Amino acid sequence: MSTLMRAFDGLEQWLNVRPFHFICVLFFVVSGSLLVFLTPPLQVPDENAHLVRAYQISEGAFISPQHKDASGHVVSYHEKTPQSFLSLNKFSSPTGWEHSFSLPLIMDILSMPLEAEYSVSIDIPNTGQYSPLSYLPQALVARLCHELGMPLGLTFYLMRFSSLVLAAICMFLSLRLLEEKTLLICLLFMMPMSMYEFASVSADSSNVALSMLITAFLLHLRNKGLFLGHGQLFLLIAAAVVLGLLKQVYGVILLLYFLIPGRLLGSSRRFCLVGGVLFSVFFAVSLAWTSVAYGGSEALLGAASGINPREQLTFIVHEPLQYAGILFATISEKFAYYGKEFVGTFGWLIIPLPTPFYFLYALLLIMGGLSGKIYLSLKQRGIMLAGVLTSLFAIFFNLYLTWNPVGAPVIDGVQGRYAIPLALMLFTSFSCLKKLRYEKLIACAAGLISAMLTIWSIWNHFYRVL
Repeated sequence: MSTLMRAFDGLEQWLNVRPFHFICVLFFVVSGSLLVFLTPPLQVPDENAHLVRAYQISEGAFISPQHKDASGHVVSYHEKTPQSFLSLNKFSSPTGWEHSFSLPLIMDILSMPLEAEYSVSIDIPNTGQYSPLSYLPQALVARLCHELGMPLGLTFYLMRFSSLVLAAICMFLSLRLLEEKTLLICLLFMMPMSMYEFASVSADSSNVALSMLITAFLLHLRNKGLFLGHGQLFLLIAAAVVLGLLKQVYGVILLLYFLIPGRLLGSSRRFCLVGGVLFSVFFAVSLAWTSVAYGGSEALLGAASGINPREQLTFIVHEPLQYAGILFATISEKFAYYGKEFVGTFGWLIIPLPTPFYFLYALLLIMGGLSGKIYLSLKQRGIMLAGVLTSLFAIFFNLYLTWNPVGAPVIDGVQGRYAIPLALMLFTSFSCLKKLRYEKLIACAAGLISAMLTIWSIWNHFYRVL
């Protein structure tokens, strides 16, 4: 045992004298790159619709055109999507692809031509309202590839890789800004579900990465010993703008501003003034984009039979206790499912990881949250937890309005991965212990196991020949 402990001590010492954030990000990029090309096309939830939206933005259509479908509901669409997208879209089927892929097939997909001169109209009701910011790296790469005449398949995989690069940058900056939570940040960025999203064209990749970076930045400011300068104030406003253009339910991250000591802004009056400006900017940007994206119409996801957001809202207002019961029943029934999907469920949420891994990773996340002590008062912890719960309840509320029939007994459409952007804020609120003895070694081991298990699960499901 003593020999093993000495080995651990040596490895930890070796990691301590090296730029650990570079090591983490390098491993993140390498393992993520494998996922970019190993994950079959459009086998990430809604990646087919995200691809069309990203390509739409690359052509300068920042606001998705709208039209009414056969049921009279407003949906977003793209009338200039290359027809070849339909050939790629066949891979978006949630089932039927078990053991169907091979590396030669992936090579064939890479060379699939774009044929931009032949266009079709494709509806994207669940991504058309997302802002261009959520697809910035993907859209830039798509534009560049189009100008260079690259094939559709190669363009698609490069768009995936651009998402990974943005996530790597956010991970690097988060580690530099919040060194106290090195273990937690590594665990969240290297978590199987996070990696799966980062290696995709999905807007959730940018949403998760930028939300965690903003969280790390705000927590960093509370530890800053000097007066906040114009640079930090500008970045605060930029954070409000970014959160206003991402999924607005994550705007509660701005509540971390109130953890910053007022003395860092000179006076309590200036502190309140900056806070007021910060939230005013967030709400103004959020309302402006929502008004433009939705065009003042009903929710874009109201196309399914029995779904009517206005009648659903009336039901909630008149039957609040019944809605509360529905919410409680949904969480009670699906809590384990949400937890598994938070850590990692692949494909179109049909490929689970081994059950013991979920418990192990949950334990590691709790350890990462508790260690690396950040001094917080009980009030500050309450603000953080209240913000997270408010955001989660808003997600349930929004999906009940737009995804479920009026008065449905269970709230469908909620996915565990929706909580990942809030995870750094949530787990940090429990921070109370010193750093673990082998924190960096644990981070490396957890990242390695997570990456290997993720790659194995995807290979076993899609590629392994029976």
